[in-house]
Amino acid sequence: MGISPLIQKEKNLTHTIFGFLPDWEFVQSPPIRYDLLTHIGVFPFETDSLGNVSIPMTWPWTNFINEAHEEGIKILMTIVNFNPDQIRSIITNEEIKINLINEVVSIITIFNLDGIIVDFEALHDEDEGQPIVSFIRDLSLTIKSIDEELEVAFTTPAINWNNDWNFSALAEYCDFLFVMEYDFYGSWSEVTGPVAPLEGNFWNINITTSLLEDYQEVLISNSDKILLGFPYYGVHFISDENYPGAEVIEFVENPRYREIKKMTIGEYLWSDEFKTPWLRWTEEDWNQVWFDDSLSLAMKYDFAIDNGVKGIGIWALGYEGEYPELWNLLEDKFYDNASGIDDENSVPAEFKLMQNYPNPFNPSTTIKFTIYALSQWERNGVMVSLIIYNLLGQEAATLINERKQPGSYEIEFNAEDLPSGVYFYRLSFGKNSETKKMVLLR
Repeated sequence: MGISPLIQKEKNLTHTIFGFLPDWEFVQSPPIRYDLLTHIGVFPFETDSLGNVSIPMTWPWTNFINEAHEEGIKILMTIVNFNPDQIRSIITNEEIKINLINEVVSIITIFNLDGIIVDFEALHDEDEGQPIVSFIRDLSLTIKSIDEELEVAFTTPAINWNNDWNFSALAEYCDFLFVMEYDFYGSWSEVTGPVAPLEGNFWNINITTSLLEDYQEVLISNSDKILLGFPYYGVHFISDENYPGAEVIEFVENPRYREIKKMTIGEYLWSDEFKTPWLRWTEEDWNQVWFDDSLSLAMKYDFAIDNGVKGIGIWALGYEGEYPELWNLLEDKFYDNASGIDDENSVPAEFKLMQNYPNPFNPSTTIKFTIYALSQWERNGVMVSLIIYNLLGQEAATLINERKQPGSYEIEFNAEDLPSGVYFYRLSFGKNSETKKMVLLR
């Protein structure tokens, strides 16, 4: 039996959900919720310095791909190389580049795959600009000439250390960029900290995505081409002290989520600074295990939704093991259960601030929100405020500051008198508050 082509099937998902599936996890037959994925990246199709491609273990994954295709999931081959010298040969030598592209086309065609995601990491600084852009351009033009529906994607780093990367140019030739929002701390770290800090006093997901020009330009022009990739693994350090940021004595490993769940030792803690959980215990020295769970990932998914990106990515499928909570979280955040029935008399059961629309905007945008019914709702309502702030935290406008009854509301914000830039709008209701970002672009 061969591999069947993709069956176009409408999925009840609000965003793209991409998961890498490494061959070392595939051979263990991990339980996969096809209803909660749009794309799977088969990993790895390794390429050498001559552009020759090797296949994953136990390939072809015929039954698996057929099942995924029947559920409308696109299967992308992941072309992989982490050697900077070999990558330079691949992307700058015309003969080698053509050889690799031809091999990619052959694999996609023979196995009815739906595209490619390129995972080239640790490039020489000089190759992070035009050389890699030119390679992706040539690859994309060739792939799209075969079938416009085939997808081309690229994994990008969270931090543009030397400002050599041109993420906007890469986005022009890709269907999406998979931003690797992880490995902020690892085997190289001198102090302890999380793999994927949402916030913090140093580099973190919020800073690299929202506040730096690197991705801000793409978010403004091509937000539908950004996937924020998050980890299903953590990092284990041995340190001299028991607090975050302690000096690292030894890097132990990157444990997978399922392995962390089975740890029976350690004190579970929550970092308000980084918005991630961690474990600690003492033997001869202190052990610190930093990781993401359903609570911290929920905050990261909300961050992705609030920034209006195409969706989220996962490294890696199978790392969750037999534990269902990470699948349940995807369902909670991205599965659309809407019935299409609007009950005008229903009272909202949640406090929710929606993303403004349009975004970016000029000069007006609409903000919608709901406030729920309290068990002892005051007769004349509860105070609600909706305030606009600039990047410095200064109040730019007050849209609402009055008592309101439970229900759904929308308000138009006209920023005609404000300069272009990034703004935040904060809704406060009782003890609840929520903040979202918007961009005024003239």
